[in-house]
Amino acid sequence: MNKLPEFHNSVIVTENPEMQLGSILSLYPKDKVFLITENNCEKHCLPLLTKVPGFENIKKVVIFSGEENKNLGSVEKIWMFLSQNGADRKSLVLNLGGGMLTDLGSFAASTFKRGMDFVNIPTTLLAQVDASVGGKTGFNFNGLKNEIGIINQPRTVLIDTRFLKTLDHQNFISGYAEMIKHGLIQSRDHLEEVRNFDTNNPDWEALRGMIADSVAIKDAIVFQDPNEKGIRKALNFGHTIGHAFESYSYSTGKPILHGFAVAYGMIAELYLSHLKCNLSAKVMNELSSWLLSIYGKFEIGEKDFDVLYNLMTHDKKNEGKKINFTLIPRIGEVLINQDCSREEILEALKFYKRL
Repeated sequence: MNKLPEFHNSVIVTENPEMQLGSILSLYPKDKVFLITENNCEKHCLPLLTKVPGFENIKKVVIFSGEENKNLGSVEKIWMFLSQNGADRKSLVLNLGGGMLTDLGSFAASTFKRGMDFVNIPTTLLAQVDASVGGKTGFNFNGLKNEIGIINQPRTVLIDTRFLKTLDHQNFISGYAEMIKHGLIQSRDHLEEVRNFDTNNPDWEALRGMIADSVAIKDAIVFQDPNEKGIRKALNFGHTIGHAFESYSYSTGKPILHGFAVAYGMIAELYLSHLKCNLSAKVMNELSSWLLSIYGKFEIGEKDFDVLYNLMTHDKKNEGKKINFTLIPRIGEVLINQDCSREEILEALKFYKRL
């Protein structure tokens, strides 16, 4: 396999996280290390770390898995756990879980006693290539995705593909959507690499390199613009409409996974890219058909358009009354801060609906 890329931030892609984790733990008092995990990971992933010296004695709190638990109540549970167990600003928090968990745990660690060190150990593909890297933390509030949060970088992110063998296919391809996005915004070569990967029969060795390449794309962008004032907005391709799909799906009682929502958002935003930035119709149609072949379709009617549009008006990337989009004039290039009118957005939703 090719040499893994080097990262600007402290991201380690490894088949042996025990050694790196052991070195990190040795820098903290044994009674000042705390584990935050979720019930699925406690069962399937935690056993893979039993060789880390002293790991079995670390105090832990377990959060129920599922996006519906990414709320203030779960954050309060973590804060209470840290308070009752003597955590202080010199403590270390380990976040072991998917993107929901690393977002929650990172936010709790960043705000308890005004902040302590934390390490993310992502266990899903989505968390490994996106959620655990880049310093975004937070939770959902008032029916809106990631409405409350701060940007704060983890001490380290330890990425181990062994965890991915515990995922079902739906969760695997949820993360795969973010890899597709990274290719679309930055690298035609990475997009082709992703397109040629067999998600039904994963080559785990090849995947480790692909994850490293995907993380390197995000890492380089975040390094340039950690607080999302400019180029980091490139990473939002597919997310303005995607987050609206995701939030709306929860209100209907038929929740969709984040990566599926991003895939549907990318389809609609490919149309906006064609409309506003001259992305070729051939590329738009080919990519849209490919995404549908992987993710199927979340059915919407025109009666749902107003609700979806209203959800977009709450997007954190907006400026004033403008709904800002990241669009692509061609594969590997982005245009940020693209203001789209209500009529253009509804046209994009109609395009998606007709497919």
